Amino acid sequence: MTSTKKEFQFSTTPEPHKERTRAILKAHPEVREHIGRNPVSFLIILLLSDCN
Repeated sequence: MTSTKKEFQFSTTPEPHKERTRAILKAHPEVREHIGRNPVSFLIILLLSDCN
C-alpha cells in the first residue's frame, strides 16, 4: 500500500505549538482568557474514562 499523500509534516522549530500560540495571542489578545486550566476537565475525563 503506497500513499503519495504526505501524512506527516516535519517542523525544524523546537516546538511549533509555542510559536503558534504566541502568534495567535499577538493577533487576538482576547483569546488569553480562554487559555488555562479548567478544574472541571479532570472530572469530565474521569467520568468518560470510567464509562468505557
